[in-house]
Amino acid sequence: MHLADYEEGRHQTSRIWTQAAQFEEKLAELNEHMEKIIQMYLRNEYATIAEYNAQAGSVAEKYHFLVIASFPVNFSDTSARRLRNIAANGARCGVFTLIHWDQRSALPQDFVPDELRKNSLCLVRNDRGF
Repeated sequence: MHLADYEEGRHQTSRIWTQAAQFEEKLAELNEHMEKIIQMYLRNEYATIAEYNAQAGSVAEKYHFLVIASFPVNFSDTSARRLRNIAANGARCGVFTLIHWDQRSALPQDFVPDELRKNSLCLVRNDRGF
């Protein structure tokens, strides 16, 4: 089943983003969304969007999932920095990441892998499974 079959949504697209400029733009939009959540909904009243949603009822904020295949292919320093921010702060705002990390690809120049890993649950495949 495709997500669009379940619910017509403003964030679901039939398009797959593949270019560095597209990554930067979409990740910037997601970071702006997180800023809006913190400023408008969480403020100093709620620790997470889940706490806010428990009180909000019908105006609860939707959760978002960012799915990335073949990271870091076509990721610039800027988009990698934005992704790191989403991984570090997104769950609080209802933004979750699913990232397939292609270990064969070179990382952006100033990217420190442990900064992304420390905010992630990492599954590594070996001869016995994951």
